[in-house]
Formats: sequence, structure tokens, C-alpha cells
Amino acid sequence: MRVEGGYLLTLQAVDSLSLLLDSMHASTALAMCFRLSAPFSIGKPHVEGIPIRVSEGAPYWLKVAQGDWMHVEPGDLVLLPHGDPHVMASDPAVPVVPLSQGFTELGLQEWVGPGREMPDPRVMSFGGPGALTTIVGGILVFRQAARFPFFEVLPPVIHIRATGRPMLARLGSAMQALLEEAKEAEPGWHIAVCRLAEAIFVQALRAHVALEREARPGWFEALGDPKIGRAIQLIHHDLANDWTVEKLATAVGMSRSRFAARFSELLGKSPMAYLSRARLSLAADKLARGGSVSAVAASCGYASEKAFSRAFGNWSGKPPAAYRRDTKNSS
Repeated sequence: MRVEGGYLLTLQAVDSLSLLLDSMHASTALAMCFRLSAPFSIGKPHVEGIPIRVSEGAPYWLKVAQGDWMHVEPGDLVLLPHGDPHVMASDPAVPVVPLSQGFTELGLQEWVGPGREMPDPRVMSFGGPGALTTIVGGILVFRQAARFPFFEVLPPVIHIRATGRPMLARLGSAMQALLEEAKEAEPGWHIAVCRLAEAIFVQALRAHVALEREARPGWFEALGDPKIGRAIQLIHHDLANDWTVEKLATAVGMSRSRFAARFSELLGKSPMAYLSRARLSLAADKLARGGSVSAVAASCGYASEKAFSRAFGNWSGKPPAAYRRDTKNSS
């Protein structure tokens, strides 16, 4: 372990993050390659997914929603955790062309989110006669992304610079592998693309935790805390367990009062509130996959179907059966 920027950074933070992500699986992944030649400025709308990109060739400028322009160098990795609207440009002064217009001009169908599948990856060319920027990208969709706590604390854009970062070379190779998998479209390609994109996302978050420590949210600090990080692991490893504050505190070697105070300090919610949200997140995913209400209730730690239905309805705004039906119909 080492102390950096006032935070204790341990492998536990990375291992805890991997454990939590292991409970999530992408429902959709789209591979795309942009070949943008200067001058260009293309505006992308919000997407229900997480765009992940690595570029080569000429550098470019990126502006997310109401944020400032940032300069993206070849090999840099850019991840947009909330799928916010953004602009990619050779120069901030170039007038913006909406992405939909670019697709229309090229005779392509725009991908608009989960439930719409493109049979093969798209290579989009756009711009003038100048320097070429090639951006290999993917959009990774987690069915219940908004229900998982770490998504809430991620910034609108994660920009990890390639300079002096060997990890980025591996990420760039993985991004290229993602595109090649989709291009070749061999049997099982869709699952392969999803898994590659998931792995890239995990690696990007690892790099973010390690490199952006000066602005690290409390949730990431909690993952690196030897006691609280362990409690988070225990909760997600066995959500059906009859956890109490006392049981969790004992399991990590803390007093009940100190554990509850430290947990709330780092995460902004009590251990039981965190547990409830984690259970309901898992339940939503299981229902979306077609699980019966009674089986989902039991697997997520609820003593009765009635108690589960009440809790789930308060959380999601719909009874479990209605949520399962509506989710299936929208997929």
C-alpha cells in the first residue's frame, strides 16, 4: 500500500471495485470507428450508455455538455459515464454539425440506445481534407446502470492521458480488439464485444481511481478503507444474508457505533440504507431477466414476497411484476 494525495491507496479498492462490477453484465455493446479529418466538429446527443474511446492520429478537442473544452491526445482514453451530449472537434471554432446529419449524409441508421441493434459496427468518415483523427469507440450499456451507487459519483467525463501510462497501451489494444470482434462477426461476437467492453470499463475505472485521487469521491475512498471496503465486499458478496449493523461491524472488527459513523461519513448513507439499495438494484436486474417475484425476493434477502413488493414499489415506482413486464416490453 502507499499514501498518495492524502488518501490511503490499496489494492483493496481495486479488488472491491472488480467484485462489484462482476455482479453487473452489459446488455448491449456497440463498436464504432470515427475517421474524422480536419476541419470537423460533430455534436453527439445523449445516449443511454457509456461511450468509451481511444484515438490515434491527430489530437482533437472534446466538450461535454456545459463543461470546458479539453484537448485529447493520441492514445488518450475518454469515458463518458453518463452518456452526456458532447462535441468532438478539430478546433473549438469550427461550427458544430449534429451527428444525426452526418449519419443521414452517409446513408446510415443512427443507433439510439438499448433495444436497437446494429448488425455490424459502423465506420463513420466525416470532415475536410486536413489531418486525420481516428477514434475507436464502443458504447457499453448496463441495464441497471442508474441503480448502482458508483455511477452516481463518477464525473461527466473521465480523461486518462496516455503519456507515461503503460495501462493505456493495453486499453488501446483492447479497444481495437473490440472493433475487430464486431467487424468479423464470428459466432458469439456479440457476447465477446460485451465482455471486452466490460473489461475496458473496469480498467478505465481502475486508472481513474489511481490517477485522479485529488478529486476522488467518497465512495472510492470507501473502497480503499480497510474496514469499510471489506464491509462493502461482504454486502455485495452475499446480499441475501440477514445483515445487521452489528453483524457487519463485528465482521470487520469495529464497534457498532464507530462502524455506522464511518460508513455514513464515507458513503453519505447508513449501512442498512446502502444494503437496501444494493438488494433492490440486484432485484431489478433479476426481474428484467425474467425472474419470478418470489424467487427474486428470496435471492435478494427478503423474508417475504409482500415485504419485497412493498420495498421494490417504493423504490422503483412500480410493483415487481409490472416492472418485469414493462422492462421486457421495452427491450
